[in-house]
Amino acid sequence: MKLKLTFLFAMAAILAFSGVALAHDNWAEVKAPKANQQLTAFIGYGHNFPDGEEIKPEAFTARFQQPKVYGDQGELTLEPGADNRNYLTAEKLASGNFVVTTATNPSFSTRTKTGWESKPKNETKDPVKCSNTYRFGKEAIVLGSAKYSGLAAKPLGQDLEIVPQADPSKIKVGQPFPIKVIYKGQPIRGVEVSAYIAGLVKNNAALFFQSRTDPEGNVNIIPLKAGDWLAKVTVEEPYPDTKVCDIINYTTSYTFRVK
Repeated sequence: MKLKLTFLFAMAAILAFSGVALAHDNWAEVKAPKANQQLTAFIGYGHNFPDGEEIKPEAFTARFQQPKVYGDQGELTLEPGADNRNYLTAEKLASGNFVVTTATNPSFSTRTKTGWESKPKNETKDPVKCSNTYRFGKEAIVLGSAKYSGLAAKPLGQDLEIVPQADPSKIKVGQPFPIKVIYKGQPIRGVEVSAYIAGLVKNNAALFFQSRTDPEGNVNIIPLKAGDWLAKVTVEEPYPDTKVCDIINYTTSYTFRVK
C-alpha cells in the first residue's frame, strides 16, 4: 500500500506541476561521458533543459564565464569544442571523479513601465523593480572503472552551491538522493529546493519535486522517475543601494541522471 501511495503521489506531482517551466537558468552538464575520450563540458541556458538555447559568441563572452572541470588532482585544462556552449578536456580520460562547473557574470535586469532593460534602475526611465543576478551550475560524475572518491561532496566555493552528499553515479528511482545547500560558505536552512525532469513537457522540463532544507542545509531529493534531472535553488537578499537596484538574486543548479 505504501508503494502504491508513493506512485500515486508521483503521478499527482506530474499532473500538478507539468506546466511549470524553468526560468532562464544556467546549468553545467557532462555530455555523453565515456572512458578513454575527452570529457565534454556543456553549458546550458534558457528554458528547455537539457538542450538549452543557442548562445551567440558575443553574448556568451559578455554573459558567461568559461566553464571549469575539476578532478581528484585539481583543475583540468579545457579547449574550445564544437561551439561556444561546448568545451573539451585537453586530454582523454580513462577514469576518475570529475565535476564540471559554470557561472555567469553578474547582470542587472530592471522592469520598467514599458518593458525590461538590462541595466540598473538608476539608468532606466520609470523603473518598477530591479534585480542583480548571479547564476551558477555544476554536475559531478564518476567515469570508467573509478570508485567514488568523495570529490562531489566537496564545496567548490560558488556563492550558492548544491553539494551532493552521496555517490552521484548511483542515484536510483524512489531512493533518497541527499544534497546540502551552501550559501556564502555556510549551510543554509529553510530554502526551497526544486527538481525538474526533462521530457515530460515538450521542449521543456517539468517540476517533479519540491522541499526545504533542514537546519544543516540538507534535503533528500526523491527522484520518482528515471531521466535527466536538474535541481535548483534561489536565494535573494537586499541590494545595498536601493537607488541602484532592489535585490541580489543568487540561483544555482545541479544536474544529475537517474538511470
